[in-house]
Amino acid sequence: VASSGLEELVDNEDFYSLLNASRQASQEDLKASYRRLCMVYHPDKQSNNNEASDIFIRIQEAFNVLSDPTKRHIYDVYGKSGLDADWQIMERRKTAQEMQEEYERIQRIRAQQRLEERTHPEGTFSMMINATSLFDENQFDDEYYDPQIMLPDITALSITQSIQAPLSPSHTATLTGNLQTKNGNGHGDLNISLRKTMSAKMWGEFMVGATDSNSFNLGLKGYRSLGGGMFAIAYVPAELMVDDGMLAVSLPGANFTLGRVLGENLYGSLNLSTGRDSHMSTSVVRETMTMRFSAKLQLGIPHSFGVVTAKYKMPDRKSSLKIGFEAGTFGAVVEYGGEHRMSDNSIVSVNVRIGVPVGVALKLRQSEESEESLTNETKRRKEEAEATIKMMKQSSQRKIDAEERKLGLVITEAWYGRFVSEDSSRTSKLIDVRIPLQNLVENSKLQLPAGITKSGLPGFYDPCPGSEIKLKVVYKFRGGVHKASFDDRDAVRIPLRS
Repeated sequence: VASSGLEELVDNEDFYSLLNASRQASQEDLKASYRRLCMVYHPDKQSNNNEASDIFIRIQEAFNVLSDPTKRHIYDVYGKSGLDADWQIMERRKTAQEMQEEYERIQRIRAQQRLEERTHPEGTFSMMINATSLFDENQFDDEYYDPQIMLPDITALSITQSIQAPLSPSHTATLTGNLQTKNGNGHGDLNISLRKTMSAKMWGEFMVGATDSNSFNLGLKGYRSLGGGMFAIAYVPAELMVDDGMLAVSLPGANFTLGRVLGENLYGSLNLSTGRDSHMSTSVVRETMTMRFSAKLQLGIPHSFGVVTAKYKMPDRKSSLKIGFEAGTFGAVVEYGGEHRMSDNSIVSVNVRIGVPVGVALKLRQSEESEESLTNETKRRKEEAEATIKMMKQSSQRKIDAEERKLGLVITEAWYGRFVSEDSSRTSKLIDVRIPLQNLVENSKLQLPAGITKSGLPGFYDPCPGSEIKLKVVYKFRGGVHKASFDDRDAVRIPLRS
């Protein structure tokens, strides 16, 4: 039996999620949910009959399967593909036991293949160019100087590749390789880390790596959410060196970070690093859908400095412009540049640094995330979700008007997808789900059952298959503004109880 991550995505349309029903829902609950959806998506109630027919057919299919006890049992155990394969197996096999064994074998094969494919490969190529020769007028006084052959120097190149593999729901392994050359000197390293998630508020990570200088790196890293929007991160590295058969152990220091959410789209952190490059720093970051502003002040040995950076995201969400200023004991630097997403998986960026005494440098970078097998299916789901949202706009607005009249539940912001921290190498991938959520509000309450993915709700889709995704909501209720955050399969009960 052949299977792939793409097949999993196609097959994994969650009928329960589409009907906004729990897996324990009774037949009466399913009928009530089906009637509510028919009131919105029936083709007779929409101007665009083709788009309405598509989603209405999906809703009908989900209801027909879940309202039939036999089909519902097959779907619960084997998924959507089991509904088609079931009749083929029934024709070939005479006993239910044989059918059960065959399905369990298929299920084991698919589970293994899904585990192998969720590796999230990510690579970066970076090049640094020294352009000071273009601005050095003194060189023209040299009788041997030929201006036609004076070109900027490539002073540094680096290639980084990482692969991530989930070993279990709570264990993730990451393999990272890095090669660098700077001013003619090169080095590389290979690291593997194992992360264990103890709970939604805490995880720990162990790292071991090897370098090209007969040394090994070890590291322990831990994260803990402290409540009240605060979190703490600790990292303790160690180095092992082998020289003439002797083993030497070095502790270069440790790093501690304490962060806190300071307000809407605003957070700050304090960082303390001990050891060879001891320093203490504080940073503040404010990020919206169109702007990102960050400031950092560091005091330490051998350098102290301050950095201010602003990044503007273009309306097409594919390009961005960046400008920054850095000044300290080493001098001053101005950096500006831009970034453009060439495709869903590739990013190209160019940055120019001008400073004293470092001169002029041009940095070119290309980053690629290899998840091409899921791109087309994700685009199709996105188009379906956008068409669904168009159909529910009127009914959603009617619910907003009704809720506002009684100071009830009004969703002002809702984002679904992958949220990342400041130090992550990955980018956020979010979709606006305000209208779909408002459309699910009934009697000033929003209730989504636990155990089902929210990507199957009408108007939703998964913008980054395979990643950890969340739902974050800002809503008004009884004159107050409130915020809530949920993991993908968490139950949602809004408004939250005090």
